[in-house]
Amino acid sequence: DNHFEDTFGHLGKIISENVSFSNCKFQGYVTFLGNILPDQNQLFEELVFANNVSFKNCNFEDEFRLSSTKFLKRLNISECEFYGECLALSLVVVGDFNLSNCNFQGRVLFHGNTYRSKCYFSSNEFNNTAQFSLSHHHDIFNLHSTVFNNFVEFHSNIYHEWSTFVGIDFREETRFLDETFKNASFQRTKFSQKNNLFQGIKVPDGSNLSFVNIIFYSGTSFRNCDCFNIQFTDSDITDIKFSSCNWNLSDRLITKDELSDLKTIKNRARILEPLYRQLKKNFDGQKNWELSGLAYISEMEMRKKRLSLENDYFYWFIYWFYGYFGGYTQNIGKPLYRLFWLTTICTFAYFFIDLDIANAIERSIKASIPYIEIRQENPYPNYWLLFRNFQFILSSIFLAFFILALRKRFKQ
Repeated sequence: DNHFEDTFGHLGKIISENVSFSNCKFQGYVTFLGNILPDQNQLFEELVFANNVSFKNCNFEDEFRLSSTKFLKRLNISECEFYGECLALSLVVVGDFNLSNCNFQGRVLFHGNTYRSKCYFSSNEFNNTAQFSLSHHHDIFNLHSTVFNNFVEFHSNIYHEWSTFVGIDFREETRFLDETFKNASFQRTKFSQKNNLFQGIKVPDGSNLSFVNIIFYSGTSFRNCDCFNIQFTDSDITDIKFSSCNWNLSDRLITKDELSDLKTIKNRARILEPLYRQLKKNFDGQKNWELSGLAYISEMEMRKKRLSLENDYFYWFIYWFYGYFGGYTQNIGKPLYRLFWLTTICTFAYFFIDLDIANAIERSIKASIPYIEIRQENPYPNYWLLFRNFQFILSSIFLAFFILALRKRFKQ
């Protein structure tokens, strides 16, 4: 067994030399233990490495533990094999931390650590459960080209700067719980078809979390997440289960993708239209008709914008009419409001037939709702019949929009 606080001297002293372990085999458990909580009658003690520390091409056949230790410069662990548990608890790493090309056979726990500089985890393989929790990353965090063959959990970590998860293969259940991201990106990452959970994800205003070209299977859930600042660029999100998430809602649903600075407006419309269509299908599957309707409005708005940019003005006018007068059949009030103003304007026009306001009101209501009987036998003389037919067609369309919107509002 190896207690390195004894090897390097008494606790409370700073180890100023470079410390390097290369091509070593550790048959017992390995412990770097400092910052021990003192008894009432003892002074506070700590283990501090003032220079670089490196483990390269080492085999650890039993537990490896770094506990309550300070590294004032670079910490490097590379090309190592861990056959027992690997624990990193309450560390303070002031310099860069590199963990690369390592294989972990036992349980892994990184808990309560503080990383002041860049943190790189790359080309590692985790074959047992892994947990990364309650840590602060004050500089760039990069998790790259890593395989998790067992359950993994990221819990209550705070990423103060950029964090990237690139080329990760999650082959079992994965959980991200109560994570706080400033600016983060998931790219070329594969999630398993098991139960994957994103819960309590926080992305403050002015920050961004993006999932780029990710396929989310039906076992994936987003619960109590701040989707206001999450992008799903080119990702398949149809089967995600969203539960109690915060969205950017106004008269429609607006994703962070729409607010981002894409290359061109035309590309933005082409990308966002299928994204909103996926969200609509998603909310339909969850029978969340309100969010489904708001996502549908956004899909139609993106289609209208795309048609305008493609100079397809005929179909653009159809979608404009559908939205302006019918609210894309998602708004009960809009078609009734248009019908009211159509009836009012036509009343003013009919007044000039015989200068009788009562007759003008009857004619306008009769044209809007043809099943109503009025006193006049020939209310639309000469060319006024054409005007009445035009009003009748528009009124029928508005009423159809109202009925469809009513049906969708009370859809079961």
